[in-house]
Amino acid sequence: MRSYDMYLERNKQNCRYARQVASGRPIETAQNIGKKINTSADEYLPALSGDGKWLIFTSNYYNENIYYAKRSTIDSDWSSFKSIGNAINTPRNEAMAKISTSGHKIYFSA
Repeated sequence: MRSYDMYLERNKQNCRYARQVASGRPIETAQNIGKKINTSADEYLPALSGDGKWLIFTSNYYNENIYYAKRSTIDSDWSSFKSIGNAINTPRNEAMAKISTSGHKIYFSA
């Protein structure tokens, strides 16, 4: 495992989660998302959509660019990652993408 592979941790009770984090006790064991997302490059700075069906993240797979994966339900497997596209990714570095609460906008740093 590389130090920048991404893991997905689920929680349903935020208050209990916050108390456990503050106490230093582990909440859940993180699970590797798998080879559809993790590559030999570094993946980092993940963000989930409000409905949990879209994952957006930064990777240095090719430069430092923004990629995404999707799934049909929150219990489904993720699709293979794809570039968010040339309208956002350029030969320079783009990173730290976040999805708006509505899910209709993406904010990022270039």
